[in-house]
Amino acid sequence: MSEDLIKNHTNSNYTYNIKHPVPLIAVQITVVLGGLLSLIGILANIYVLHIIRINKDMRSPSYYGLVNLSIANLLTAIFYPLPPVFILVTSVIPPQNSRLLTYVVCGFILPLSVTALNVANGTLAFMAVSKYYSINSDGGSGRKLTNRKAIGILICLWFAACMLHWPRTIIVMPKSYIAALCTIYINDNLSRNMMLIFASITILGPFAIMLICHIQITKKLKQRHRFFLSAAILKELNVQSFIHGGSSTRTLNNAIQMLRQVTLMQFFCCLICTLAFYVSVLSYMSKLNSYVVGFSFTVIYVSAVATGLHGPVLYIFHLKKFRQPLQSFFTSVTSRSSISNLSPQK
Repeated sequence: MSEDLIKNHTNSNYTYNIKHPVPLIAVQITVVLGGLLSLIGILANIYVLHIIRINKDMRSPSYYGLVNLSIANLLTAIFYPLPPVFILVTSVIPPQNSRLLTYVVCGFILPLSVTALNVANGTLAFMAVSKYYSINSDGGSGRKLTNRKAIGILICLWFAACMLHWPRTIIVMPKSYIAALCTIYINDNLSRNMMLIFASITILGPFAIMLICHIQITKKLKQRHRFFLSAAILKELNVQSFIHGGSSTRTLNNAIQMLRQVTLMQFFCCLICTLAFYVSVLSYMSKLNSYVVGFSFTVIYVSAVATGLHGPVLYIFHLKKFRQPLQSFFTSVTSRSSISNLSPQK
């Protein structure tokens, strides 16, 4: 039906074949799965922001990083699933002003969602650097990262991510069309190669920084562990200070373990998203089966939206302040249900 409809969009000297590159069944599956994951991600990240807001002691660079990460995940969850919805709607009900809708989807919604995803990756790199600074300052070496500096860096991170995407978006806007997901499925070699290069850089760059920081953090923790172990054996420290040092070290280890797990899960989701992006775009250019393009298209969106889910789950698992309100809530619900079940027997 609408998949068989071929239109030609001509702008300047550019002719664009906008036959739907992605089968509508794949778009429908993407909308359903992406919408479900998006709803869970929105609720989970709002919960994280709420917990940080009500706990006044969560005002350190690491927690500011968590706030920024949750905001980026929230924007990704809200805006990333919308382009497939517009593809589906416009395939059934052609809009009256298609160019205006194209500017909204391709000039705002899609760039904002990609920007938010890149900011999430950059924020994890910032948190790794912040934790490294924290360990160094505890050891008496290195400068401490202040809250003001942390907020400034996070604002610059958003600005840098915007500058990475929006200029290119403005340049290629005349070639954009909703049915082809703006300029993802196009026959322009330069634009396609630029997309693939930017997708790789925005994934590999932040995770290279994280890898370096986590290696350095591991070295510092091993040095700290050897120090406390030697102090205990030689009895050069009193028992209370050793216990305090061991307790703080366990807390630090727990926080770093959580950050490492969040980083690994984020890297895994983004890697799957990038590989699926390559497969989808190159399969379309190679004129492979359209369902290969459609399946990889679904994987792109599901893996991108899933990046905002694992963070809140790991916070709840590792951090008591995130876990305790949920435990209290479920305990309250369970006690109320048990009381209501017993009341008829009286």
